[in-house]
Amino acid sequence: MEGLHFSSSSSGQCCLIAITTVGPVGVDVEKVVPRTHLDRIAETRFASDETAAIMSLEGEARLRAFYNCWTRKEAYLKATGTGLTAPLDRVVVSVDDERPAIVALDGGDPAKWSVASLEPRPGYVAAVVWRDRTG
Repeated sequence: MEGLHFSSSSSGQCCLIAITTVGPVGVDVEKVVPRTHLDRIAETRFASDETAAIMSLEGEARLRAFYNCWTRKEAYLKATGTGLTAPLDRVVVSVDDERPAIVALDGGDPAKWSVASLEPRPGYVAAVVWRDRTG
């Protein structure tokens, strides 16, 4: 089918599949588990604004913000076909639960992209990112 776009992701006991004719789409799901080097990963892989927002939080809120950031970035990179070969700090995303968004792109317009956050089951964080054909 011409114009059919899809993406898939799995983690632990969860799998997500996105299929659309709207335009490029990416999806990522991650099981939320404590990470030993969460701070170092954020500092070396994420944009400074994202890292600052994550580090300003404590405990479970920090862990969730980290996974929000990771899944939104990975979903965007899947939608563009780039994948994790691109530097993660070139895509700046929100990290909170209330306003999922792409904030800035290196060489692109974030307004052309939409982001939705999902909790497909307890203990999991997911994101879907898509670009409308008009974008």
